[in-house]
Amino acid sequence: MARSALAPVGVAVLLLASAAWTVLLAILNARPNATANYLMGTAKFDAGEFWQVLTPPSRIRDAAIVGLAAIALLFVSLSLQALGATRVSRRTAPVGALRLRRPTARRRAAPIGAVDSARERWTVFAMESVELVLQLLTLHDLLRLGERLSLVAAYVALMGLNALSVFYFVSVAWRPSRRFHERMADAILDLAFAVGFPATQLAVAVVSFRGDLRFLRVRQRFAPGDPLMRRARVFSDPVETSRFSTTFSSLQTLSWQHVAVRLLFNALACWRWRGLLRELQQRRAASSPLLGVAATAAAKRSAAPVVPRACGGAFLLVVTAVALYTAQAVASARADCAPHGRQCPLFAYRWVPWASSAACACLLFVDQQLNPSRDKPVDVSAALALLAEAGALRGVQVVNRHVTPSLPRTLSGCHDLRQLVLINTNTRALPAWMAAAFPRLEYLHVEGSPDLDSLEAMPTQLFHSMRALHTIVLARHALLPRLPRFDGLTAARTLYLGGLDSVTRLPPLAAMARLQTLALVGLPELVALPDLADLAASLAAIHIPRRTALCCNGFLARGVADTSHELCYARCETPGLCFDARDSAFEAAHGWSLPNAATAALLQREVERGRVCPPRAVSDSDSDAGTRCVFCSGGCSDGRLYQRCDDGICFSDGFDPPTCWNDSAVVEMRRAMIRDGLPCNATDEAWLGCLAR
Repeated sequence: MARSALAPVGVAVLLLASAAWTVLLAILNARPNATANYLMGTAKFDAGEFWQVLTPPSRIRDAAIVGLAAIALLFVSLSLQALGATRVSRRTAPVGALRLRRPTARRRAAPIGAVDSARERWTVFAMESVELVLQLLTLHDLLRLGERLSLVAAYVALMGLNALSVFYFVSVAWRPSRRFHERMADAILDLAFAVGFPATQLAVAVVSFRGDLRFLRVRQRFAPGDPLMRRARVFSDPVETSRFSTTFSSLQTLSWQHVAVRLLFNALACWRWRGLLRELQQRRAASSPLLGVAATAAAKRSAAPVVPRACGGAFLLVVTAVALYTAQAVASARADCAPHGRQCPLFAYRWVPWASSAACACLLFVDQQLNPSRDKPVDVSAALALLAEAGALRGVQVVNRHVTPSLPRTLSGCHDLRQLVLINTNTRALPAWMAAAFPRLEYLHVEGSPDLDSLEAMPTQLFHSMRALHTIVLARHALLPRLPRFDGLTAARTLYLGGLDSVTRLPPLAAMARLQTLALVGLPELVALPDLADLAASLAAIHIPRRTALCCNGFLARGVADTSHELCYARCETPGLCFDARDSAFEAAHGWSLPNAATAALLQREVERGRVCPPRAVSDSDSDAGTRCVFCSGGCSDGRLYQRCDDGICFSDGFDPPTCWNDSAVVEMRRAMIRDGLPCNATDEAWLGCLAR
């Protein structure tokens, strides 16, 4: 009696755990960034946008949330039904009562599994076929996204176990007396596909993450207020962050197909468990010798299987073929991408049987030298062009390598590109074909170098079709005269513009209705801002340092210029630099005017918070590089960080060659990293407290 009472309790606990996972999945889809940050402790990185998680269209997101909430309620209802089975199991009906209600007992015998109709048997097999389609779609995504081999192998093994179950109960143990065992096996396997595997995916992604977030946390504590200096993702391991982001995104419902697959898996699992629990209750309520005789007699009347045995064999053959294809796809992809292992750490698993050779289906191109010497960088344009031929690239990160004079044409076939990072690449122009080639681009970071060529031109309609782009970083392009139009950036959440010495105007920002962070650092000639009224509801922070023309030309002071400011002193005589209230045609002549009431109120809020045009005493961006970095001293020419130099510590705040910094904050930052157990060089950093290990 005790064991029979404990079994339904275990089932109830399992179903409640499934409901909890489904609620977590609904939260993950409702608040993907917040969920990823909570799991990994990265909420303070990049204004909460460290993982660059894509937000699906609101209709798809809402449908997924409602569907998952309904599934969670079904799991809770089933768990309560399982607990109700314990009460039923403790009741024992008198024998006399059974004899008086003999016809009813016979009717109850049928649903228990002794007799089942041809329609029911074909319905069960049709459900198995639907589940096989869902499994194939899921496996296709795992192979396409280059998921960890351990997870791919686990999923194929789970498919094989399910196929064996179908084969056994259709082709071998097809008699009605085995129906209860079939339903139990189906229910458990359905829950493994709907709940167990995706939960394992997330757990593996969190536990196996090898990126050193401790380094980023210490750096955040000591970095100044400049948003570019406080960036974290670009300093993280691109392979680890991409791997986690890929797995995390696979748990989101980003399309209607994802919604259908996710909800169908869960709905089928609920249906199976509902039938199993109903049969359990009926077995417990109607257990008697009389029913056993009836069930045996009914079982003997079933002389042949309803579903042909060949169907079970065909099911097993299909899954076997899928397993063989998966193994061959993995082996073929590894062989094709082996010559590019360092530059292509992540790749899709593909196999085309009729092709003698295939291009590497590279998903992530990475070639970077984080702390370079002053030698001439290597040009990787040819390697990038070669790995783009398969059209599978989802991420490109090139740091301190040349990509000249522009991006290779073969990259235009990578329509699923999500991230493009080019830092110190000597790239002089972005091609016009980018406007239509990358409709799914989410993260764009193009940063130049004072010592190399940088962007001199950008296509006017570059962003026209990039409606998924949510982070844009354009920095250190001193010769870039104007920016592209921002009309297509409807999903933009972060816009960072820095070191654009020649830019005097910004395009209209009205399309960026979701913009949360606007940073304009190092734009000394910027005389005005466009209308920000449409951004007031979403814009959380604006960063504009003191050394910007609009801080003194009257734009923020109702037309009163501050001629004592270092940028406006003796320069207000230049036409169009400072506002002239006496000139009625000023706006028509110079293209800017004073801000409207909504924009002025928004900017005043940021002024009071010290983020827009702060006084000299608290400005972090006014300081000349020479006040913190002593270029005339030696000892840093070999590119090694944190060694002692003539005037301080060898350091680089970005990806330039290290120089000698006379800054106590940098020294304390490195000492804090060493105290936290981060790897260090005992030879170069003994003076900072690094001990040989």
